[in-house]
Amino acid sequence: MLEWLRRNIEYLTETRKITLANLMIAKYALMNKLLAKITAARQNVKTKAFEFFQNETHKTLDFKTPFTFSENMYEGQLYYQGGYRFTKHYLGSNKIPLMDGGEGGEELQCARAIDSEPAVRFWLRNVSRHPASFRLPTSTDFFYPDFIAMLTDGRVLVVEYKGEDRATNDDTREKTNIGEIWVKLSKGKALFLLATIKKGGRSLEEQIKERIEG
Repeated sequence: MLEWLRRNIEYLTETRKITLANLMIAKYALMNKLLAKITAARQNVKTKAFEFFQNETHKTLDFKTPFTFSENMYEGQLYYQGGYRFTKHYLGSNKIPLMDGGEGGEELQCARAIDSEPAVRFWLRNVSRHPASFRLPTSTDFFYPDFIAMLTDGRVLVVEYKGEDRATNDDTREKTNIGEIWVKLSKGKALFLLATIKKGGRSLEEQIKERIEG
């Protein structure tokens, strides 16, 4: 639902060139139109996928059933064998699941930035599509952020790293939207960061610190 609404508004503002100010003026007419489209969809679409979306999405996003760190959660995975010595990975420095790009990759740089942040108590490389991993629902599947960190103040920081060539595509915008909704549902217990190698001239370390302190 969130992604569908986002795309509708994006179409109106970017393709139709209607300003947000004008949409606000017509917000009740717009709401009625969108509700009519939703009602039509509910009447015409009766697939199992739609029923799952209706019944399970809020449950999946409920912060009352948080992700659990477990010492044996990634047994049997391929582990990072590079030269950098991480000190705060939850499973230890010898059990860090592989990161995209290898020793010189940008994901590794992001992991190093998380590891060096004083406000991070410990962190975890989140393995995509693993049953023990943290995940959030998208309009088509699930989203597995790259890193999860427990902060010294008890909050959880979730970090999704994207290369600059993918930082603004539809997939990334949907994940960011879902991540921000999850943060709101956490009532101050969680933070979400979409990180890139350089965002507005800020380094990865600066992006992480800003999100924690901001």
